[in-house]
Amino acid sequence: MSGAAAPHPAMADLQRQLEQLLLASLDPAQVKPASEQLRALLQQEHEAQRRLAYLLLAKQIVDGCQEEVRQLSAVLLRRKISKAMAVFDENQQKEFITSLVARFSQEPSASVRRAVVHLLAAILRLATLQEAKRRELFSALSHMAMQNPSGADPQQLQQQVAAVSTFVAVAEACPDELADYFDEFLAVFRHAFTCAAAGNELGTSALKGLRSLAEFAEEPDQQKKICALVPNVMQIIAAAVQANEEDVATTGIQLIDDLLSNDNLAMKDAELLAVLDFLLKTVASRSDVDAGIRQQALSCIQWAAKQKPRVLCKSPTAVPAILDVLVAMGAEPDIQGGGPEDFEEDELTPHRIAAQCVDALAISLPSKYVFQPMLDRLTPFTQSPDVLKKRAALVLLGIMSEGCEGVMRRKMKFFLPFVLESLRDQQPIIAASACICFGQFAEYLQPEIMMFQREALELLLLLLDNPSALVQQKACYALGVLFENMEAQDLEPVASEVVQRLVRTLHQTSCDKVREVCISAIGSAAAASGNGEDAPSTGPRAFDAFAPELFSLIGQIIKMPTGDTDSQNAGQAVCSPTTKARAIGVVGGLVQGTSEAAYAQELPGLMRLIMEQMVIDASKDDDTGYAHDIRDEAFSCFSDVCVAMKDKFVVFLEDVMVRVFASLFSDEGLLHEEEKARHGAAAQLLDELDDEDDSDERLRNIRIRDGFLDELESAALCLKTLWEHCGAHCMKYIAKTKEAIELLQGHFHEAARQQCCYLIKAVVTAAHATFTGAPVKKESPKFALNPNVHTLWSEQLWPSLRKLLEEDEDNETVGDACVALGTLAEDVGPAVFFSREMNEEVVKQLLLLLKKKHPCQVIQDVDEDDDSRQEEEYLFEGISVLICGMAYAASAGSRQALQGPAAAGSLAAVCNRQTFAAVYQKIHPHLLDLATHRQSSAYAASGLGCLAEVFLAMQEDAAVYAADAKFLQAVLKGVQQDDNEDYRRNACFCLGVVYEVASAQPSVNAKTAEFLAALHSIFRSREDLNKSEQLTLDNAAAAVARIILHPPASPLPLEHLVPALLVSMPLQEDHEESEVMLEAALKLADNAATQPLIVQHIQKFLVGVILETAHPLSAKRVKPEVQEKVIVMLRQLLTNPSLPPSTLQGVKEAVASKPFALEFINTKF
Repeated sequence: MSGAAAPHPAMADLQRQLEQLLLASLDPAQVKPASEQLRALLQQEHEAQRRLAYLLLAKQIVDGCQEEVRQLSAVLLRRKISKAMAVFDENQQKEFITSLVARFSQEPSASVRRAVVHLLAAILRLATLQEAKRRELFSALSHMAMQNPSGADPQQLQQQVAAVSTFVAVAEACPDELADYFDEFLAVFRHAFTCAAAGNELGTSALKGLRSLAEFAEEPDQQKKICALVPNVMQIIAAAVQANEEDVATTGIQLIDDLLSNDNLAMKDAELLAVLDFLLKTVASRSDVDAGIRQQALSCIQWAAKQKPRVLCKSPTAVPAILDVLVAMGAEPDIQGGGPEDFEEDELTPHRIAAQCVDALAISLPSKYVFQPMLDRLTPFTQSPDVLKKRAALVLLGIMSEGCEGVMRRKMKFFLPFVLESLRDQQPIIAASACICFGQFAEYLQPEIMMFQREALELLLLLLDNPSALVQQKACYALGVLFENMEAQDLEPVASEVVQRLVRTLHQTSCDKVREVCISAIGSAAAASGNGEDAPSTGPRAFDAFAPELFSLIGQIIKMPTGDTDSQNAGQAVCSPTTKARAIGVVGGLVQGTSEAAYAQELPGLMRLIMEQMVIDASKDDDTGYAHDIRDEAFSCFSDVCVAMKDKFVVFLEDVMVRVFASLFSDEGLLHEEEKARHGAAAQLLDELDDEDDSDERLRNIRIRDGFLDELESAALCLKTLWEHCGAHCMKYIAKTKEAIELLQGHFHEAARQQCCYLIKAVVTAAHATFTGAPVKKESPKFALNPNVHTLWSEQLWPSLRKLLEEDEDNETVGDACVALGTLAEDVGPAVFFSREMNEEVVKQLLLLLKKKHPCQVIQDVDEDDDSRQEEEYLFEGISVLICGMAYAASAGSRQALQGPAAAGSLAAVCNRQTFAAVYQKIHPHLLDLATHRQSSAYAASGLGCLAEVFLAMQEDAAVYAADAKFLQAVLKGVQQDDNEDYRRNACFCLGVVYEVASAQPSVNAKTAEFLAALHSIFRSREDLNKSEQLTLDNAAAAVARIILHPPASPLPLEHLVPALLVSMPLQEDHEESEVMLEAALKLADNAATQPLIVQHIQKFLVGVILETAHPLSAKRVKPEVQEKVIVMLRQLLTNPSLPPSTLQGVKEAVASKPFALEFINTKF
């Protein structure tokens, strides 16, 4: 390959031709024809011709006149390496490999050396390479890599770096057959990063190699060897931080992160704490270290808080040390040596990093380890004259409210005065931080924070006049959150002032960020005017008086030309594309918050204006970037307006449909070949050629403009909404909708496929409702499908949904397909299952999912410590919905069959209780296998949750399964364990369901004492619980309520159960269970045997029931008839002459901090 001898004239011509083609490939204007000629040259019919072409291409790596030509030659050969090696004889192969290794020291270009590294790695990975040749090449590369480089010989170091990089490239995509070389890889990487003269590049490469090596370390001995290197890695990170070698430090921390999250390399508790302490003290605590590296170090601590909270909490020093560092970081300046910035940018700053980590700790750890210790550290900051310390106190207090909400709702008196006082502070950074803090409180400290809504509202509105754009922006943010949580009756008295202030701010501000959040706040306020039970559904609303002004103002902003607001011409108002898009999006909120009389006149003009803005010249590069944002918000607006208007939206239907279909079928967001070429130069082309092929065929060679996928998803959601609310009027668009479904079903973007599932459900439901002339809901009567609808569903739409259910590789998409089919079965009824074949196919897919052999599950198993666990939970929620839907449809089919032979023939033949019983016999063993899974508590949690939902749907038909000894033991085990809160919570839910469907079974009765003993440890002070533990307590309380409602044969120890039930009221997180809690309270109060017990605990009983009934989130979920029964029961108790006259006053004092409870008492009694 050295080319010393004079080439044959024909060979010389071919070599010149090849070189010219390679040069032409670097020219965007000639790349296409040149690529085709290159392909033809390398695919000639005769082997000898192909061999010559490959030999000449290999020669170009050595002799190419230009750096780009040598690099491109190496890249092309890597892509064709299996074909090239197949035509080379043994001598040619040897000479070729030798020449590549020689380039390590001879090649001056780093980019060419990189290409050669990847070429050699590809050779080593070849399955067809003789083992002797592979071993020989490994040996040669190992010799180079294991040198002790001399600082005086840069070529030797260059050679060593390239050799190590080759090992890294092999390890990054290591095939199974190379696992035998584990020790060789390990020795190379260990030597490289311990070399005295390793240097930045060599150390980084070695650490990258170790990261890859850790992934395929499956044998215990290999895992020990990897873990043994952790102290060395920490030394390297420390040295790199000291020497300011960011690449080495970053890669080292990434390796630590990988090792922590690798289940195969589980560290002992002491080792984990040592690593975290090192990262905290050596990296995170140092203000002179790059912010990105500090964030990486803290991300490992966040991982530990999420996945190993008990390890952190058991250590007396770990959490306090972390909090010390975070509080100090929170008070650091954004710019080294400076003060707080006047306006926030997107840069990573110490106080933002500290806030991120505090957020993770507050959510993941029990509140007692975070809230009070943080409050103790931040209290001195609240009294400090230092602006940075005050900002830290405000921001971190606000961040903590997500996660520590339970204890913070009860202890607001300790910190809220400081926050409200800070809203009055003259320093912009303090006032802005106070706005952020109160916005967080308004979101997470509900409903107690609303006691202060009037005072906070006045202060926030005053801040809109602050000259600081930062303060105005954050005040608008806080106002928006506050409005989202206000009831219509609370907003009505101040609506006029709110609108005036926000409108004035919109007119006066020149800052586009302020304008954007101000518009959002207006939308939130308008939507709030339609909240609450007292808000009229058809009559006038609080915001009606301001509708003309607001619609006109929003219209003016939408009409504004877009441009750079910082350099706008005098006399011509412009706005940013983002602000225009937000203004369009807010129109829907305004319509939802006002009555039809208020928006009827303005809306047609606004709708036309919005549609005009959606037409943007795609030929202008500057415009296409924001065209997608405009259309995304427009479709969201159309959806909101449609929801508000219902079928009256039909006046806009045609125009909106045209635009929905235009976006769905558009390829404007896909970059075409000429656009790629226009944006790329030679170096970019080479980078593209050097990338590995994408594993997803749908993604290959596709480039997407920013925002295009959001527009597509929004258009699909809008189409679904139109079918849901204007169903009968949409039937004329059925052909185009089917085309859209076909497009979405095969789309590469999973969000598009997920929307497809719900669009199919909406179309079938609308078509069925059109022909039956009746609403299609879960509780409505069930009818057979009209022949046309039957054909639409069975022959056109079910095949698309079936394909998503059977073949999709995305967990969430398959979960959504299950939900769509399950809810369709609930709403439409047994007619959905149109044939036994369809029923069998659905069961087949369910069994595959439950066996974890579906295509969406074979890629990777659920990971106890990974996001895949959440995806799996989502999938199993979908499975539950589908099985429950089948159970509900079966019950409906059997009920219909009892009404007459015609109904039996049309609906119940395929789907009835008997057929479902046969189906469930096949399904249940696999659900039980999940619920009793020994290795994975995540699977056990999913199995128990799924069984509980299914049993609720089956009711008495589930009794035999719920009373099974193996199942009851699985439930008991889940309640008793305390390592996995999801597992325990689902077990508690499942326990309650057992008594609802099978309390009469002897096996359940025999287990009751054990169940109650296991529940006992869950009932403890809520103050010490994090959000996840609060949820578990809620479900444990609901389980006790169900046991009281459906008691077993043996007497219950009510003297212990009733106090536990009362202490847990009101539920804090799972308000879906509020109704069962109140039903249990009703039973206890109505039963003569338990009335003395109620009188004994009358104060706690009244307080608990009132708090549960009056809580805003509970009130929305409890049926009106149950609420009315509770009110009657409370009145009877409060007027009971045997109770002390001061009882009601005592109750009022007990709920004095709960405004919703006081209002309930004052209005109902």
